[in-house]
Amino acid sequence: MLYYLATITNRSRLPEFISLYQQHAVNVNLITLGHGTATSEILNYFGLEGSEKAVCFAVVTGPVWKAVKRDLERKLRIDVPGTGIAFTIPMSGSWHFSPTDRIMNARRRPL
Repeated sequence: MLYYLATITNRSRLPEFISLYQQHAVNVNLITLGHGTATSEILNYFGLEGSEKAVCFAVVTGPVWKAVKRDLERKLRIDVPGTGIAFTIPMSGSWHFSPTDRIMNARRRPL
């Protein structure tokens, strides 16, 4: 099964994540830039600063995700709060049938 892999981290840490993904032959398909959503009042209350985020997306298989997840925890310490977050979404869950079926059905439709 294929999965969308989404990762959100501080922009300064993005090269570490990309390097780890490359070690597992994971091609990052899209990187977007973002900014934290907490209001300035909340940030001031907790003594925090807003940080710029990077969000990257890739497609992985189940076995690749297991290996990547293990290294995210061991090497990048993603299980430590504030490091980032990575999660997967089954591609089969994004449609009512498999991506291959969707592509094949699209080819059969007249223009």
